[in-house]
Amino acid sequence: MSDPIVDDCDQNKTDLMKISGNLISNINYKLAFFMFVIGMFIFSDIFIDSVLSTMNGAVDGDCPTTQGTIVQLIIFCLIMLFLDILIKYNWL
Repeated sequence: MSDPIVDDCDQNKTDLMKISGNLISNINYKLAFFMFVIGMFIFSDIFIDSVLSTMNGAVDGDCPTTQGTIVQLIIFCLIMLFLDILIKYNWL
């Protein structure tokens, strides 16, 4: 008689719950919270009126121009990089 065929692929498969569980457990919740709060401030009318309006060509009326949006995104990214470093080294 012949030996039974063993399918090794079944041992390597993972289910959706294990993948989603690993994904959720790897989320940095501190950084996500600070991203939300800082994003709400940077993209608010207060920031546009107080910071962006001091730069030439960054605001047209009440709305930021393309240059103003780029400035907002650069500031947002720099703050996120700084916060990520603070969180990784347990300073925050």
